Amino acid sequence: MNVVISTLHKSIQKKTVGLSRDLRSSAVNSGWPEGLARSLSVNSSDGKVSIDYPDELRNDIHSWEYGTEFRRPNAVMRRFMNRVDSKLEG
Repeated sequence: MNVVISTLHKSIQKKTVGLSRDLRSSAVNSGWPEGLARSLSVNSSDGKVSIDYPDELRNDIHSWEYGTEFRRPNAVMRRFMNRVDSKLEG
């Protein structure tokens, strides 16, 4: 049983590394600053996928994702999670 759990854990880690790379690439291609894009990572816990980033960049990331009075929203994270969710459901 421990071998199965270990194998599943390794498989999930490989997928999240690939998903993190895809998310960062999507952010840069959508016009996000490269430093903010590089700070994004995809994690999986208890079968749920989430996006993590450093707390100190929260305001900058949210201003790009949700927009400000001077910048339109650029919803990279929400679009990415919608794609991941639809793949997981299908």
